[in-house]
Amino acid sequence: MGVTHRTNTTLHVAEWRAGRPSFLRWALTPQKIVEFKWPGDSGGFDSIIPHLQRVTVHGQIGQANIQRIPAGKLVDIAAGLIRNNSAALLCNNADCERCGDMRKKVQLASRSSSDASR
Repeated sequence: MGVTHRTNTTLHVAEWRAGRPSFLRWALTPQKIVEFKWPGDSGGFDSIIPHLQRVTVHGQIGQANIQRIPAGKLVDIAAGLIRNNSAALLCNNADCERCGDMRKKVQLASRSSSDASR
């Protein structure tokens, strides 16, 4: 309640289910360098709103306007968007390192798959 889809971590599940690669980072520990997967940026997650209209139930609790969205349907819809458009739900901030990195990854993957089909 009281938040937007920018804080909806369920959408990271959709990214994973759609096969979107993880954002990789490395940490220097006293023993070694450790690679870890980091969730993508959520700055573009609000762009899912029009796609959820048919499954969103609006209501009110006290003075708060609320929305109920079934998690399974949200994940299915978001994963479908990402499968159809690998840049779906990425933000439009030119300075966003995570979304910029993801656009490069999906462009490379797209080129590789088109080269393989030739």
